[in-house]
Amino acid sequence: MIEITNTTGKDLKISFDKELWYNGVVSSTKENSVEIVVSKNNVVAGTCEVDEKQLYIFTKMLNLDNVRKLTKYELKNIQVEKVN
Repeated sequence: MIEITNTTGKDLKISFDKELWYNGVVSSTKENSVEIVVSKNNVVAGTCEVDEKQLYIFTKMLNLDNVRKLTKYELKNIQVEKVN
């Protein structure tokens, strides 16, 4: 899960790209680009809910054999902007 804490007195727009490797191979999709607004003095965190995909990183399916597994991840192109 990814958690973002805004300790400022202003709303912030956070954007970044998740670069994920499964079984040693990089996987890039549009779903790996994240943009979220975090209200002033607030915390947002990922959940396992299907609708909240932005703030978590899928590692593997627990109920299947021979599936790809997360071997590395990086958060890139991190940008923080004030929301007017």
